[in-house]
Amino acid sequence: MEHDPLARQLFKLAESGQTQRFWLEDGLLLYTKGQRVYVHKWNNLRKTIIRECHDTPWAGHSGQRWTYALVEASYYWPQMKDKVKAYMKTCLVCQQDKVKNQLPARLLDPLPIPAHPWESVSMDFITCLPRSDGCGSIMVVVDRVSKYATFVASPADCTAEETAQLFLKNVVKYWGLPKVIVSDRDPRFTGKFWTELFKLPGSELHFSTSFHPQTDGRNGLLKPHYDDKEDPSRGESHRAPTAVVKSYDKEVEYVLSNRLERRRGVPPTRHYLVKWKGLPEREAT
Repeated sequence: MEHDPLARQLFKLAESGQTQRFWLEDGLLLYTKGQRVYVHKWNNLRKTIIRECHDTPWAGHSGQRWTYALVEASYYWPQMKDKVKAYMKTCLVCQQDKVKNQLPARLLDPLPIPAHPWESVSMDFITCLPRSDGCGSIMVVVDRVSKYATFVASPADCTAEETAQLFLKNVVKYWGLPKVIVSDRDPRFTGKFWTELFKLPGSELHFSTSFHPQTDGRNGLLKPHYDDKEDPSRGESHRAPTAVVKSYDKEVEYVLSNRLERRRGVPPTRHYLVKWKGLPEREAT
């Protein structure tokens, strides 16, 4: 208590009877509500208590409300809820294993209605088509007023620069540069060359409300990671990498059967049904 200035002050007030919110009992400083013990700010004792109410097996990395209820049942210190929230935000296990369960913040915004043809267009790709003359996809540009569509043959791996060149050659050449281009999350519509192109006067590059580059595409399963600045060791994972196999606990005896799985847009994959040594056939995988 002597190392915490606030605790020393509250201790003196409780000794002299100048406060009704705190009192002394067996050398402990108690808080009025439910006889909760005041925890001093020294030697990370507050964080130790939160860890006990959150990380331990009996607590089971429960949610913020339940963890705070466990701490609040027996302890008190100023801004305790904020401390609990900050601790849970930097919990590595929760960040790795818990999914986001919040609803979207608001409804999607409707797109503005254009006043003239070719003032606003939408763009997308039709992909995974059979190759023909070096092309494996189709770029589709649709005028949002007349619904007139322009279909442009394009390479399967069309880059942002190539997309812009096709757009200039097959759309801008005939109908001029539209003021608004509505695109989805395709990275070919977000490349540096593409955005630089539409910085021209009278043009805007708008993306639909489904465009979230920080989480879309390959990053669909990623979310921000929060470090504990006071204790960096809490960010160190003790799990073995999932892709690394150090030893095999089973040995192949023979292959029972195999099959070829075909999916559109990806190379075919062959699967094998394996009989393992020392295990019956019913446990084949």
